[in-house]
Amino acid sequence: MDKHASLIFNKSKQKEAQIKALNEQIAVLNEKLANLSAEYERLRTENITKADIEEIKQQINITQLQINYLDQQLQIVNENFIHAYNVYYKTYVFSIALNIALAGYITLDLISATLFNTSIQVLIAKKIKVILKKLHKTEK
Repeated sequence: MDKHASLIFNKSKQKEAQIKALNEQIAVLNEKLANLSAEYERLRTENITKADIEEIKQQINITQLQINYLDQQLQIVNENFIHAYNVYYKTYVFSIALNIALAGYITLDLISATLFNTSIQVLIAKKIKVILKKLHKTEK
């Protein structure tokens, strides 16, 4: 149980670090985009060449593409964390269910051994032997 919790905790910390780094990059790019847009608006009112405007438009488009790419990376990080969390959670639930089933089996086996002086394994083996004998007789 502690192992699963520590794995989830470590994945959570890793996700938080990745998200923080991506958010910082997005903030820097958003600031760059705002500066470029302001520069574009300033230059639009001045006497500039079409090449100047095209260059700024190109920089704006590149910056916007970078922001979109980082947004996609952020989404991938979140999806990877959710997937890892779901895998760990399902593994944890399965291990708990298996432990409960085994505890129940052991308890029933102990009750059977004390009350009926026989083990569940022996009873199961006897039932299988009877079924196999019946199958063998029907085949002949």
